[in-house]
Amino acid sequence: MVHTCVVVRCKHRKTAGSGISFYRFPTDEERRQKWINAIKCEPGWMPNDGSRLCSAHFISGKQSRNPLSPDYVPSVFPDTTSPDKKRKRTALERFEKREALKLRRRENAAKETAAQALMTLQTEALEKVQMEQDLQEEAAETLLSLQVHQPSMSCQSAQQASTSTSSPSDTVSAASIELKCRRLLEENHHLKETVEHLSLSENSFKDDDKAMKCWQTEVSTFMIQ
Repeated sequence: MVHTCVVVRCKHRKTAGSGISFYRFPTDEERRQKWINAIKCEPGWMPNDGSRLCSAHFISGKQSRNPLSPDYVPSVFPDTTSPDKKRKRTALERFEKREALKLRRRENAAKETAAQALMTLQTEALEKVQMEQDLQEEAAETLLSLQVHQPSMSCQSAQQASTSTSSPSDTVSAASIELKCRRLLEENHHLKETVEHLSLSENSFKDDDKAMKCWQTEVSTFMIQ
């Protein structure tokens, strides 16, 4: 079926390569009535399923589904004067600039929220790792102190004590303590590496001005506290 535009004195037909789009009338009653009023057809005229309106009657060359857009309703017709067309294009340009500004603000707000959420997660992770590291260091120091601060004895008394009172269980106990110390020191070293990996720096947000500003603010607040 070949579609033609219902606007009086509009000769556009749907043909291949014409670059003209054809739209059905809206199903929304309020918007549908605005379209009918805009095209100024005969009184009582109502569109049917085959009725089409071409894209030439919209300022940008296509309809908009945004109720705030000047192209929400057709406004360019054969009797529209050049000054009126210019005013309509100016109104559309202002609308598009406002919409672009709103979009940038939403994107910046989303980036800032994401940066704050990331910093919160990083802070919680660092606090957890630091707590585990402190516990490991405390345990290692306690075990080492049990070895270092034992009462000293002379070589002779040590030899006598070794021959008279030492037992396999004492040897096993000392070796076990030494093994635990080494393990704790290794875990402590691993935790330090984890902290360094999780640490935030300016380089983390060097390509994101909003995130960098948020990072600098958080760091300043932390230093003051």
